[in-house]
Amino acid sequence: MTDSIHFKMTGVSGDLPLSEAKMHCIKSQKYTQVKLGFSRNGKTMIIPFAQIKLHDADLYIDAKEVFEDACMLGDAIVEAWEVKRAKNAEAKP
Repeated sequence: MTDSIHFKMTGVSGDLPLSEAKMHCIKSQKYTQVKLGFSRNGKTMIIPFAQIKLHDADLYIDAKEVFEDACMLGDAIVEAWEVKRAKNAEAKP
């Protein structure tokens, strides 16, 4: 297993050490989108890596109906990541 995340996107690429990877839930009510992203300890730009989509028809009315649930799921994923990250930091000498 590697200790860093390698990413390559238009205009930006690099490695992000897992020990410094802070996860964010990016919520856009205007576009009814919820995305997950990483930054380096919360101090650098956020690199999005996933979208939470709880509808399949790509209709605004459907997206709006499940937006709050997608936000709750995103927050739960971020919380689980941060708990795991904290445990890993404690376990390292």
